[in-house]
Amino acid sequence: MVPEHLEGFFFILRTGSPWRELPSKFGPWSTIYSQFRRWCLCGLWDALLAWLAQQAKGTLRHVDGSYIKLHQHGLQGSKKTREAEAIGLSRGGMTTKLLAAVDEAGSLCGFVLTSGNLHDQTAARQMLEAFRDIHFVGDKGFDSLSFRKALSEHGATGSTIPRKGFLKLEDQPAPFDRSIYAHRHEVENLFQRLKAHKRIALRSDKTASSFAGFIVFASFLDHLRHL
Repeated sequence: MVPEHLEGFFFILRTGSPWRELPSKFGPWSTIYSQFRRWCLCGLWDALLAWLAQQAKGTLRHVDGSYIKLHQHGLQGSKKTREAEAIGLSRGGMTTKLLAAVDEAGSLCGFVLTSGNLHDQTAARQMLEAFRDIHFVGDKGFDSLSFRKALSEHGATGSTIPRKGFLKLEDQPAPFDRSIYAHRHEVENLFQRLKAHKRIALRSDKTASSFAGFIVFASFLDHLRHL
């Protein structure tokens, strides 16, 4: 039997409803909300993400970023306040960027949240330790000598990143492997599955920790469906 608070979490995740509109059959909304926040603050969602990383299949990590728009009820305030909670002004308005790494089966094994105006490379540098002993697969947004060097210095076994085409011949990295890059759609597919949950498709959580909690919860459910 699934505990009521988990069913309540799933209702909010799936519908994107405000906590106060949680049906009474799940229990008092304030109790369910408080339980969710306790799990955010005590590191339970972080532990679950670490567990997902341990289940990763293969040595390839497909990495990409996706913009998530901020709901009108989301965090307002100063630029500094918003950036502290991974919200920033991009071409799409107020957004959060979800930079995710998935394994060869398409399951999440790591992510970071940043303000929407942050470049993918800058966001990925926050995850460099997660790329140790793996092969990094990313699009042209990750194509720079400094980023490839950072991957190597942190123990990545290699990278498959298409060329932008303007590097000098002597600066060209190893030949581009199209057969590996052909599977990069795995990370894009994950974004589609995660955004099927309205709480993730449109961010209404004021804190980055709560939003991250829902991403981990949704990714855990996604992982279970692939077992």
